[in-house]
Amino acid sequence: MRGFVLILVALWAVSVGAQQTPYRGEFISYDIRGEADAGTMAGSKYYRELKFEQGSALVEIPALWLDRDIYVRDPNYSGRFSLAVNGEKADFEASVTHLLKEGDNLITLEGDGVSKGFFVWSQPRIHIHDWVVSGHYDEYVRDNVVDLEVVVVNGFNMPEKVTLGYDIYDPTGALKDYFAVEAEIPGRGADTIRFYNKVMGTQRFQYTSKNPALYRGVMTLRHNGRVEEYVPFRMGFGVAALWGPEALPKAVYITESQPKSVYDKYEREGTLIVDQAAIEGLPPNDPAMVSEVVDRQAVMFYRNRNRANVVGWSLGTPIGNGYNMYKAYQWMKRADSLRPVIYRGADGQWNTDDR
Repeated sequence: MRGFVLILVALWAVSVGAQQTPYRGEFISYDIRGEADAGTMAGSKYYRELKFEQGSALVEIPALWLDRDIYVRDPNYSGRFSLAVNGEKADFEASVTHLLKEGDNLITLEGDGVSKGFFVWSQPRIHIHDWVVSGHYDEYVRDNVVDLEVVVVNGFNMPEKVTLGYDIYDPTGALKDYFAVEAEIPGRGADTIRFYNKVMGTQRFQYTSKNPALYRGVMTLRHNGRVEEYVPFRMGFGVAALWGPEALPKAVYITESQPKSVYDKYEREGTLIVDQAAIEGLPPNDPAMVSEVVDRQAVMFYRNRNRANVVGWSLGTPIGNGYNMYKAYQWMKRADSLRPVIYRGADGQWNTDDR
């Protein structure tokens, strides 16, 4: 059994260019394979760091970028800032191409916090929007499998054909699996493509805190016969064995959102973490604000759901308990039924798994 591929239409509801927050992981795409293999964000020509002074930053946008989807990212996903591009209100992680021009552009922030690590990045009009990956044992094939779902977004008006593929390497650098499939993505829409392939020899490299064995992968998206982007990813095999209440005492609780580099370091070192949403300042029991509280959970979850060392989720630092925290707990349990969900402000009530 080599594997199989499923194309799932509109598994994610993606509105291309809409002014909303599309939840997804934190990554950068590349147009050169060597840069993708290196995996440093600053190594991509489609990345620009923003340096703010008194809430404002100038960023130069090349003409080449204006035919792409351009985004502004808050590296800490704190929800503490509002964004404007050239004087027009904008949303993080929604395309702001229509607000930009060639040359210098003004990015402004309003909010409470340290405005470090923000950046602008761009992707082709047809691109990889997000993915979810796991490595687990399959009784049918009697071995571990790569289970990879990739959301591809088409920003063009007409359906477009693409070729999506990946290759994956074990911790020694040996190629362990590769696959590619053709798909047609609807105009102004998205499809989800699923790969489910047997990978031999993974028992040697199971991810644990003592042996944090990470596999390196690269997804490749081709359109009209050329590579549009390379997107690197990491994954661990056997990580579900870590997901349980018994792992919580060994885990580090992230007390506030951290830059990607910190999460990367923890994952490489095998430091188990419970990731925590940034809900400071939000009310625990005001139904009018429930969508904001749940939004913070979704941002956290989609950002780090693929990390091998995340053994649980925390709804946030204790702010009291009530309707909003009940709904936040229910959302997280629907999103991830395997990993425990913790809320230290539950005060003995049902909306925490460490009771």
